[in-house]
Amino acid sequence: MSAFDYESGLTLYQRTVENKSNEIPAVRALLDVLDIADSIVTLDALHCQKATLSALISRGADYLVQVKANQKTLYKAVTSCFDTAFEEEKNLPEDVQ
Repeated sequence: MSAFDYESGLTLYQRTVENKSNEIPAVRALLDVLDIADSIVTLDALHCQKATLSALISRGADYLVQVKANQKTLYKAVTSCFDTAFEEEKNLPEDVQ
């Protein structure tokens, strides 16, 4: 697991996560070490957890996280937002689309 700063091209933090351990507590511990205020943090679907995302918000970060269909209620809510947006776009005048 690593924390990478896109602008500088530097790896800020790197940690080996054992095969049978879980990345989730390691990422949460990492949030206590790094100053992520005013940053955009990207995470894979494993970290689409209320506690992790709340920790990002409380530290002043924005985030982009993948949502997979195995979180059925969340996945349905997210996809329905996009479905609605695409339907509304179809009703715009052609020169606005």
